[in-house]
Amino acid sequence: MHSQMTVMKKSKTTSKIFKEHYYKRQCSQLIKKDYLTPEDCWSIEVDTAKFLVPRLKLFLKTIDHCGATPGILALQYPDDCYERWVEIINKMLFAFEYYADLYERRFNTNDEEQAKINEGLMLFAEYYGYLWV
Repeated sequence: MHSQMTVMKKSKTTSKIFKEHYYKRQCSQLIKKDYLTPEDCWSIEVDTAKFLVPRLKLFLKTIDHCGATPGILALQYPDDCYERWVEIINKMLFAFEYYADLYERRFNTNDEEQAKINEGLMLFAEYYGYLWV
C-alpha cells in the first residue's frame, strides 16, 4: 500500500511539473520579464483598432445569422431593435477603421467625419458589455 501511494504521489508531481513546463514553453513570450517595451506603447490606438476591426466585422456576420440584439435596445426599440444594433456596430466600425488607417487619414479628416468617429467611439464605450453572442 505504501509503495502505491508513493507512485501516486510521484505521478501527480510529475504531471504537475510536466504541465508547468509545457505551459512555460508554450507561453514563453508572455512569461518573459521584459516582454513589453516602450515601443509597444506607440500608437496603441492603431493597434487596438487593427485588433477590433476584423472582430467587429465577424460579429456583424454572426449576429446576422442569429439576430442577437442587446435587451436594452429591444426595450427601447421593440420594432426595429436589430436594425438599430447593426447601425450602432457599423458606426463603431467606421471609427475603428479610421484609426486602423490612421497614418493614411490623419490630416484628411473633416469636421463631419470627426463627429462620426467620436460617435462610434462613444457607442463602443456605451455598448462594450453587449459585444457578445
